[in-house]
Amino acid sequence: MTSVLFIWILSQGAMSAPVTETFYTLEACQTAARKAENVLPLFSDIKSSPDIQVRAYCSTKRLSKEPQQ
Repeated sequence: MTSVLFIWILSQGAMSAPVTETFYTLEACQTAARKAENVLPLFSDIKSSPDIQVRAYCSTKRLSKEPQQ
């Protein structure tokens, strides 16, 4: 079973389209989600803007060889 990481950036009341990444384990996805949510302090120009938030969510997904309809 794979996991899909969704990352949203919220700024000034607007939400960006999610960025997605696929992982082969849930643990790897959760680690990446924590890192994504903690990345803002690395950018000094963004730190001064308290209205910017990063939200990350992992969702499990089964890989299927059947065609999507």
